[in-house]
Formats: sequence, C-alpha cells, structure tokens
Amino acid sequence: MASKLGFILTLFFLIQMVAYCGDLSALQALHSLLDAVSITAGKAIAIEGSITSVVSAMVMKDCGGRIYALSSSAPQVGAVYEFAIEKAYQSLILSPKSMMVTVKRSTVIGYRD
Repeated sequence: MASKLGFILTLFFLIQMVAYCGDLSALQALHSLLDAVSITAGKAIAIEGSITSVVSAMVMKDCGGRIYALSSSAPQVGAVYEFAIEKAYQSLILSPKSMMVTVKRSTVIGYRD
C-alpha cells in the first residue's frame, strides 16, 4: 500500500516538473524567435528610417508580436533608434496570468551591411 501511495505522489511532482520544463523550453523558443525577428526588423528600420506599417506587418506576420519605438525623438540619419518587440505567453505552471516576453534592440538609421 505504501508503494502505491509513493508512486501516486511521485507522479504528482513529476507532472509539475514536466510542465515547468515545458514552460522554460517554450519561453526560450519564443525569445529566440523574437530575437531573430528583431534582427530582420532592425535592418528594415535602418533602411526605412523608422517603424513603418510594412515593418509592423512583417513583425506581426513572422512572430505574431507587436513592435514599438523606445526612442522619443525623430530619427535622423546616423542616429541610434531603439525599439522593442513583445509577445504574450500563457504559461502552463509559472504564472496564472499571461506574461509578456520582450526583446529590446537598437539600430543605426541609414546603416546598411
């Protein structure tokens, strides 16, 4: 009888650990996706001069996230332009509320590789 109870308790903790590992893996994959999209968006912003509807649509299509500017001034050629891309993540066990995963990046306006 004690071995059956021990097995049931072990399964309870095992399921929690599997859900926790799943959350960590999903968050890492989402952060990597946002990072990859931010590189592409940074190049497009450097060419366009600011966040345009084309860049916003590209970010929405590629990762389902939202892009917004962190820089308050109007961008000039050669200026550093800061932006962030964020996306909501509903976790399995980490938090009862939706979490926002954000990647903050900067680019130089007018710079091309």
